[in-house]
Amino acid sequence: MEREQSFEPEVAGYRARVVAIAAAQQAGKLRNDIPPAELMAMVIGVVISWDSAAWSLKALQPEFGFHDLASRRAAVVSAVAGLVQPPQPNS
Repeated sequence: MEREQSFEPEVAGYRARVVAIAAAQQAGKLRNDIPPAELMAMVIGVVISWDSAAWSLKALQPEFGFHDLASRRAAVVSAVAGLVQPPQPNS
């Protein structure tokens, strides 16, 4: 069960990660058009998406989904990379 209020040790952990995201955004290593805390939430959403997916969607896994943990991990890594990478300058 989720708490209905923040818990300072957990806030501190998230703060450190969000500060790191903000620094990477300022350095041009991550996209900067999404605020760092929102980007962190989006990444978490991608990472947990399969665990929170509807059972009816999970039923399609054998036909359309990953077949092992390595391919699942590769799909998540690819999705997160696409989400966070800064736009490429037009050539």
